[in-house]
This record gives sequence, structure tokens and C-alpha cells, in this order.
Amino acid sequence: MEGSGRRQKPLRDVFEEISAGKTAASDEAVAAATRLCQDLAHYAGRAAELTTAALLYEFLERSKLLERYLDPDSALVEEQARNVAKFLRLVQSAGRALATDRASFFVPHLELLREAGDDPVAADFETSRDQVNVLSIHKAKGLEFPVVFLVHATDERIPGQARLDAFRLPDALARVPVPDRDRHIAEERRLAYVAITRAQNTFYFANAIDYGFQRPSRPSRFIGEALGREPSRMSGPLRVFEELQRFQRPPADADAPLPALGADDVLTISYDAIDDYQRCALLYRFKHVLQIPVLPTPQMTYGLALHEAVRDYLRRKRDGEKPTLADLQAVFRAAWLAEGFINPAHESERFQAGLDALRRFHEQERALPPPELVEQRFSFMLGSDRVVGRWDRVDRADDGAVVVDYKAGADEEGSGRAQRAANESLQLRLYALAHERVYGERPVRTVLHFLESGERGSVAPSEDSIGAVRALVSATAGRIRSRDFLPNPKSLRTCQQCPYHQICPSSLTARSATATAVAG
Repeated sequence: MEGSGRRQKPLRDVFEEISAGKTAASDEAVAAATRLCQDLAHYAGRAAELTTAALLYEFLERSKLLERYLDPDSALVEEQARNVAKFLRLVQSAGRALATDRASFFVPHLELLREAGDDPVAADFETSRDQVNVLSIHKAKGLEFPVVFLVHATDERIPGQARLDAFRLPDALARVPVPDRDRHIAEERRLAYVAITRAQNTFYFANAIDYGFQRPSRPSRFIGEALGREPSRMSGPLRVFEELQRFQRPPADADAPLPALGADDVLTISYDAIDDYQRCALLYRFKHVLQIPVLPTPQMTYGLALHEAVRDYLRRKRDGEKPTLADLQAVFRAAWLAEGFINPAHESERFQAGLDALRRFHEQERALPPPELVEQRFSFMLGSDRVVGRWDRVDRADDGAVVVDYKAGADEEGSGRAQRAANESLQLRLYALAHERVYGERPVRTVLHFLESGERGSVAPSEDSIGAVRALVSATAGRIRSRDFLPNPKSLRTCQQCPYHQICPSSLTARSATATAVAG
């Protein structure tokens, strides 16, 4: 806190004094300050132990922040939730770029992004939507709008005062010209030009004489340069009513219901999206609408590394090469990330299991002909719904096309689970439908191949199975279009396997833990 003639004091010290009862604060304020100080102490200790993403997830879990964003019909809630999700994605990407992924290193990284003109905590917007977009000049580069307002166009704001570095390098060592007033004004003039040229039809400068400072504000000098004449200045003392308006509480955030997708709007869905919606509608919203990233898990790291190795091997084999087991395992090693494991021993065990799985795959693959398609994307329309996805592998057998999907998960050899999984697989039926729609040919077989055990399950698509999956896709898409995103997990196991169970306020795992604690 700062004040004229007062000693500067860190804000945390102020809250600690309130918490200790050293001020005349109310009981409610003391309780709030105490909770805040306890949280700050907790997160300060955890920040040295956890990655930035894991620390943020722990905050979401303890604060139950996502409870605020459960309303699927609120435009304001949707925007705020997207901002949180974007910040989480920023944290994850920065963690991979930073030499040490800890909050103490991430915060300076975030400040550098802001200084570079990026607004990392603001969600991306769709310029085609009929809405007002509020953004910085830097963020507007490359975009155009029918009408543009440049607000706060005062000389105190643009160009404003040049900010000189606290630590200035000698001129001979500086890589860029030493900043001065003229260069600062020239750079701000270029920014004003960027703002003006974002307008397709109409551009407005907007400014006021009173922004709460001691002196009235002046119109930006760039207004006169753009218009070819100096704008008339408003003057006069503030009236009592205007003075009171300055201290009036800001109005509540405006909100509006989000419309459902119309019959003519195209909805893009995939197998993952359909499967997630079938598991829990809120899981679908978190993952596919808000796009909240998840913390890395052993299954995720293991599966991605295995699929990367198999994909590289099959592509080289398709192209006429003869990749070796060493080539296969080298790609696996390069794709491996030491993230999400319980301890080094756990990571070592899963890494060795991956090498063994690839050795088994290589032995099986030596006797097979090259694939026809590898990691081939597909897209087709089903009414107003666009269904997208990717086949891991498509072979050309004597009797027709064979679609193969690889699974990294373990499956006990000889258990018969691979065949049962294939019989029940929505994914295989959807991929068969996709092949029929894209190439006009129904596959003779669709196969699930479990890499860790080498077991395979195979089914022959039928007219009934194709029709059933077509109806399921349309029904699921209809519910998504209506924004039916209320939590509906099928069981406790669904929540236990959900990547968001740690932070989801509707998770059955939290309720189960609470019930167990009460019973105990």
C-alpha cells in the first residue's frame, strides 16, 4: 500500500496485520484475511515442489473455482471459463519451454508476454460472430472490423510518456537504439495507424477530459494528425452529479443466454467427442467446448510415445523402407516424456513395458504386407454434422479393406478381452461408417490391436451396426446442439477415470470421499 507521506508496505503484510487483529477490521474481514494468509503460505510452500500446471490444478481443486462456470447457457460464464482454460494451456506450454517449470520462473515469463503485446489471459474470439470485441491494438493486428473505436485517445495515454529502462546499457553495448522521446512518439504513431486501419467502414476516436487525474486530459496529438486539424477541446469544471458518478459502483456484468446451434449450423464431432459425451456431458464441455487442458498422466505419456513409434514405423514401411527394431525403439525414446509418473521406478517400469510391446509388434509386423493408409484423416457429413477422425491403419486384403486401430493399454494374453472389446467398440463401427462414406466401400473387417499384449479383436461391420452408429451420432449431436451439458456420470468409476475429477465440482469421487469420512 502506498500513500503520500506514508511508509510503503507489502500488501501481504497488511493482510497479516488484519489477520492478527492489529487493526480495527471487522470479524468478517479478519476471517477473510486469515484464510488468505493461510492459502498464501500453503501455495508458497507447494510452489517449490510442484510444476506450475500442477500448482494451478491444486488451486482449482481447493478453491472449487470451476463451480462458477457450470452454467452452460450463460455467455458471460462461457467467456470467463474460456479465459481460465486458455490460461491453463499457456501454463502448460510455458512449462515445456522453461528450463525450470516452477511458478517463480513462470511469472516473469508471463510479464514478458504482456510486454510483447500478447494478452495471454484473454480468450481468443471469433471475428465472424456478431458481438463487440474489446482488445488491445497489438492484438488487433491483422484483423478488420466494420466499425472501430479507439478509446482513451488522450495525449496522456497515446503517445503517453516513454518508459526508460531502470538499468540502461552503455550505448556501445545496446543492440537496439537507445529509447528517447522521438522514437517513442514514432512507435506510438505507428500503433495509432494500426488501430485506424483496422476499420473497414467507420473509425472513431473517443476521449474524455476527466479520467480521475488532477488535471484534465488532452486529446491525443494523433487525432489532429489524422484529421488534418486540431480537435476542439472540452473544458469546464465538473458538476456535483458528475463527481458522484465517478465513485458510483460499476454496473454488474452484462450477460445473455447462449443460443443453441441451429439446424443449418455445422457441428464438428469426432469419436472422442461422442465417447466423452456418452460418459458425461460435463466432461464433454470441459474438454471440447472450454478446452481445459489436463495434467499429464502415465497412460497419456505411454500411449503417445507408443503411437508415435508405430506411426513412424508404418509410414516408412508403406514408403518401401525396411525399418528395424532399433529404429522403432529410437522413435519411442525420442517421444518419451518424463511427466506424470509416481516415481522414477514407476517410469522405468512403464518405459520397459513400451520397449517390450514394440519388440512384440515388430515380430508380428515382419510377416505382414505394407499398409495402404497410415494415420489417414477422414471427414464426412451426416446431415448438418461433420464427423472427423483418423484411421491408424488401413490394409488392403484379398477380400477388401481392413481398418485397424491400435490401443496402448495392457490386455492379458489369451483372456479374450480383445475380442469382447472389439465387439462392443463404438469406435470401430464409426470408423467403418467413415470408410464407407469416404471411399464408398464398407470394410470387410475392423480390428482392435492391443500393443502391449499383441492381442487382436476383429469384427465384420454389418448393415445393422452401421445404422446403429449413424443413429447414435445424430442423437448425440442433437443433444450437443441444444447445449445439454449438465453433469451425468454413469457411475463412480466414470468419475474416477475422468481426467478432470480432481477439479470438477460435480465429481462423484469427492462425494464418495466425503461420505467415507463421515461414516468413519
